[in-house]
Amino acid sequence: MEEPACSSICLSYGFLRHGSDDGRVFDISPDHAIGLWAGLIALPIALIVMRLMPARRAVPGTVRAAAILMAMAGAIHLGLVSTHLEEPITAALFIGNGVAYLVLAAM
Repeated sequence: MEEPACSSICLSYGFLRHGSDDGRVFDISPDHAIGLWAGLIALPIALIVMRLMPARRAVPGTVRAAAILMAMAGAIHLGLVSTHLEEPITAALFIGNGVAYLVLAAM
């Protein structure tokens, strides 16, 4: 009896072999690590600020969660400014995005 031909799934197994970086979920460029740290530091700050807001109970939880995530995104963008100073347009865009996210989070 003849064996069935290999399917396209079978052919893709070559790309799924384990590489030399097994055990890591992701890798981040060292100059972008500051953005990751800024976002992680912004999380507890945003949670504290949200808790101190008097009108926090007037908005749904999804809106509060979105505000916290936007604050984190703003902090990440502002954190990346220092690593892109040699690219003034990119740095200016990071500043603009970061400020815009923080303003939207505060609304």
